Amino acid sequence: MSEKPTDPWQEFLAAHPGEAWTRPEVEAAFRAGLSRCEPTAWYVFDPEDGFETFTTEAEARARADEIMEEESDRAAEDGWRDDIDMLEWGAMICHEHAVCVKREPAEDGSSFDTLEDWALCPPRSETKP
Repeated sequence: MSEKPTDPWQEFLAAHPGEAWTRPEVEAAFRAGLSRCEPTAWYVFDPEDGFETFTTEAEARARADEIMEEESDRAAEDGWRDDIDMLEWGAMICHEHAVCVKREPAEDGSSFDTLEDWALCPPRSETKP
């Protein structure tokens, strides 16, 4: 098995020659919300019902509100459950994603066409800040 590159960012840049992106630019774009890894999923976590995912913020918020309303109605009779403070909803945001940092033809006799190394790298913004 291949070793993970010692500096995935440098490996990423080497694998994408001619692209004028610097690490600070990508990190700034991510912080500004311009990343291509903007929230693509939303979630609700309720210890009683588990983890649910949604495609829109509105769906996740509506489900969290629904659970809170149900719990409020139940609390009127039995009191609030002990783990109600663990109910939450939010966005799933990519901080790093897998990038092929090295690709080369496989040796003759290999069962693979290519040999690849992958590393986690910051998301690339489609628009510079």
